[in-house]
Amino acid sequence: MGYYEMYVNGDKVGTDVLSPAVSLYAKRSYYLTYDVTPFLRKGRNQIGLWTSRGWYWPGYPGVKYPCAIARLQLELGGSAGGPCDIICTDATWTTRASSHSILGSWSWNDFGGERIDARGDEPRWCTPDSDNAGWLPRRWYNRRPHRL
Repeated sequence: MGYYEMYVNGDKVGTDVLSPAVSLYAKRSYYLTYDVTPFLRKGRNQIGLWTSRGWYWPGYPGVKYPCAIARLQLELGGSAGGPCDIICTDATWTTRASSHSILGSWSWNDFGGERIDARGDEPRWCTPDSDNAGWLPRRWYNRRPHRL
């Protein structure tokens, strides 16, 4: 929910900025799909989501909890309808605060922009050999499993 960018092995997937489009969250949530085949390598791979709440935050209609859901479907053998393996966001995903933070409250007449603290940047945050020490388990607001 909100805005996101997807990364695989340190490379940004797609050319989108501030995706997906804003919607009335009480009725629908948009999402994008990508073919990540060109980004995958033999051996270990790393998937990362850089997220921002955008217009999705408490107080707006339809907003209950912050969340991110991702699903990677691998079709093995290269044929449609063949066996597939599915990797989804779950309790094994980890998170950390971004070096980007919002200034202002994003309410009328208080759009302050953003602050970037370069000391918090981790250029290799989404590479297979990255050191994720200090990252925290992703919080789960809904204990029921999500059906994708």
